[in-house]
Amino acid sequence: MRALPDARFTTLFLDMLAAEQGAGDNTLQAYRRDLADFSAFLTRTGRSFVDADTQALRDYLADLDGRGFKSSSVARRLSAMRHLFRFLLSERIRGDDPAAILSGPKRGRSLPKVLSISDVDRLLACARTLSAEPKSSSAQRLRAMRLYCLLEVLYATGLRVSELVALPLSAAGRDARMIVVRGKGNKERLVPLNEASRRAMAGYLAAMEGVQTGKAKKAETSKWLFPRLARADI
Repeated sequence: MRALPDARFTTLFLDMLAAEQGAGDNTLQAYRRDLADFSAFLTRTGRSFVDADTQALRDYLADLDGRGFKSSSVARRLSAMRHLFRFLLSERIRGDDPAAILSGPKRGRSLPKVLSISDVDRLLACARTLSAEPKSSSAQRLRAMRLYCLLEVLYATGLRVSELVALPLSAAGRDARMIVVRGKGNKERLVPLNEASRRAMAGYLAAMEGVQTGKAKKAETSKWLFPRLARADI
């Protein structure tokens, strides 16, 4: 077995992945490309899969970094190497696993994507327009007012969404300048509202009180400020 070339070991390894783990064609091709590149590097240094040590693997990872590979690509190559050497160890082709103590590159965390101020302005304007649609039914208008109030309060206060939807009806009133928020550790805090969110809150509470449909009655008697409403008939 020791005299077999790396390409043959790669084929045996991929056959195992396909037969025992059900690896698909794309996965197998990716492994084949990664291991072919690894084998080519080892060949240049006078080594092969059966006699490469941990330092040779570190040198290969450094070579990848020098060639400008992204951390995600280096991590994928390292994963292929780990699987290969586990296979060689399990088949007793090798007596050790040189990849066992290697750690992969740290992947950078991407920054969260946020809406621009103009995007937020358009979102609020659209919600405000829907809430004032004269041809809407009472139930539809209630849903639109709820959405508009949710967005205005969220934008004005910076509450977590989980905190926002868990607000009780008693948390605010039509003329409230503050809302009472129960956060982590069951601790309460007062959060101020701006003028736009106060107007949206007043309009929404008025809509909740004024609608006389069965659906609205259910919402009106709810203990939540933003109860889940059934979809209005359109």
